[in-house]
Amino acid sequence: TENHISRGALVTAGNSINQFGVMAYKEGAGIPWFNETATQTINNGQTIWATTGTHYWPNEGQTLDFYSYYPSTSTTINVGSNKALTANYTIPTIVTNQNDAMVAINEGVIDNYYQSVGISFKHLCTAIRFKFAENMAAEGKVTQITISGVKGGAVSYTYNRNSQSPSWTVTSYSSATTSYELNFDKSSTDTDKDITTDNNIFLLA
Repeated sequence: TENHISRGALVTAGNSINQFGVMAYKEGAGIPWFNETATQTINNGQTIWATTGTHYWPNEGQTLDFYSYYPSTSTTINVGSNKALTANYTIPTIVTNQNDAMVAINEGVIDNYYQSVGISFKHLCTAIRFKFAENMAAEGKVTQITISGVKGGAVSYTYNRNSQSPSWTVTSYSSATTSYELNFDKSSTDTDKDITTDNNIFLLA
């Protein structure tokens, strides 16, 4: 009975993800072997994510590459020639609708007939939090935070697998002057000094 995260929340545990998209490529193939949604389920007390269709390993010695993305409805991964990877995500201007977009790469998996394929997601967005200073002398109140004049909109990321520390980097934005606004009613005298909570963090590129 896990609590699935809402929009605007930072993903910190795998079992909070209800669904994610996953595609698999046969080695050397230019089109996906499958591209589906994996949904969380409980099997013999263990949390797993399974695609709608059942896919059997193609052939003995066959190598597969898996590319996963979250959320499945607003994030995509494109695989070009020579495994050139790009990820695309549109950042909602309403902060509470923003998602913790993530991607995962599992390449060169061989003969994994009866075992699940492990997935390690990497965050695409930067989480921005605000909080009151612990020893704030005067009482203060925050009613609104706006991050303005920053790049955003539809964001394209490119994966550099040839660097010493392979990573995703932003390569383009659709907007150069985007503003992100969030309303609050938060006093500095509250016990909890965090202005932004786990469910309303700014998640930007």
